[in-house]
Amino acid sequence: MSVYRIKMAGNLTIPCVIFTHIMKQRVIKKHIVIFFLVLISLTALTFSKPTLGAENATSSTGKNQLVQALNAAFIRVLSSGKWNEITKPYGPMVVNLADCYPTPDYAPFPNKPVGLLKTILDSRQIKVGMYPATLEGSANYFLPMNNALYDAIFNELVKAYSLPGPITRIPVIVNPPSGNLLFKQLNAGVFDVTDLNSAIGGASTGWPYQTKKQLRRYIARFTCTVMSSGQYLQVKKDSPFQSMADLQADSKTKICAGMLSSQLATAYFAGHDVQLPTGNDIETCGQGVLDGRYAAYMHFDPTPVKPGLRTIDTGIVSGVPIWVAGDSDQDQDSIPVQIDK
Repeated sequence: MSVYRIKMAGNLTIPCVIFTHIMKQRVIKKHIVIFFLVLISLTALTFSKPTLGAENATSSTGKNQLVQALNAAFIRVLSSGKWNEITKPYGPMVVNLADCYPTPDYAPFPNKPVGLLKTILDSRQIKVGMYPATLEGSANYFLPMNNALYDAIFNELVKAYSLPGPITRIPVIVNPPSGNLLFKQLNAGVFDVTDLNSAIGGASTGWPYQTKKQLRRYIARFTCTVMSSGQYLQVKKDSPFQSMADLQADSKTKICAGMLSSQLATAYFAGHDVQLPTGNDIETCGQGVLDGRYAAYMHFDPTPVKPGLRTIDTGIVSGVPIWVAGDSDQDQDSIPVQIDK
């Protein structure tokens, strides 16, 4: 076998066979380095958590878990008969909008609470955004019932997680009462959940950069509907209007509505003069219909608020869930996360 020599600087020569051996070693070392780099990259991808997505949002914030836990608790309040017991004094004013059935077996509590849910359970405290209890008229009509429902729901959390004591509700007053302010503060973390004061069908702004309202379900998380009410139009007994459609067909009619029916009234009577009085709407609107200032009073009570009035059933039911803060892009409008934060 011939031995070839490679001439180097300074008349130095190296046998080719030896040079080839050195090159092979370098190639092998290079391949080993590449192999380990690939192995490290695959390991990082396997064990690292994604920065976006529902699973990561759940594990980092616990807000989805909180909704699941509240749903599980509410469903047990339903199945135990406690919901019927609490709402019974309100008669036909409160109905069960069955978007969640009383089936506890299908509604487990989260096994490993994290984030917001864990904080609530560990501290046994939950901050609840609510409007002032001093509001007059229909605004706080259901307040005693709402308090009893919340106590029952949170008691189910206590039982499910074997907590050593009750969960204390810490009221955070949103004043002036405003759906926009309520949802902005909710999403900003000022409180953990809302009181039962914002219908699921309504719209609000929920982020500082929003200038236009969106459906609330696009800007925040929500639970099963906890309570619902029918909507009625109270008119004078001798009024020519016999149905909601009659009133909608006459654009000259003036409609009066309280705080709990304000968005619904303005939505269903678009183009009409809808009055939203401050103070005691039951007195102002009821008497206003009798005096002829309003054609109808939209209200949740099927019983006339004053003698001389009768009610028209609109066939509409408005429900209220418990609201939990949304994600930075809950409305899926592609707003960058850094802006939402």
